[in-house]
Amino acid sequence: MNRIADHHIQGRVVMHGHADGVIPLRWIYDPRRPFAVTVDCGIDAVGARIVWTFARVALDVGRNRRVVDPGWVTVRPALGSGGRHVRLDLAPPGGEVCTLMVRRQPLDAFLNEAFGLVPAGGELEHLDWDLAATDLFGVSR
Repeated sequence: MNRIADHHIQGRVVMHGHADGVIPLRWIYDPRRPFAVTVDCGIDAVGARIVWTFARVALDVGRNRRVVDPGWVTVRPALGSGGRHVRLDLAPPGGEVCTLMVRRQPLDAFLNEAFGLVPAGGELEHLDWDLAATDLFGVSR
């Protein structure tokens, strides 16, 4: 069985420029999907699960400087936090941007574990092609 990095890290939700509270976030890295990280934000007000998957490199590089992931995710250091927080802007197509502020230290621990499972540059050696086909096309080979 494959080992995954699975961390529970709280985030502060900011909507319309106001902090709306702290929510538990589940950060997941699965070596079978070595290019991606997943953030499970839990259940919204209408009972839908909110899950974002985006490039691991965007999260890694975005801790230090602004990165825009093609999947409508922006990662950057939070202004005024002295490097202690990371800001993620999640922009669903046609939807309203949701900002998450996350403490950097536990995020660093999550990424350290992820890179321990699959080092940068070693992603193709771990990629599960059947799973990738299912993710992309909804069908198995």
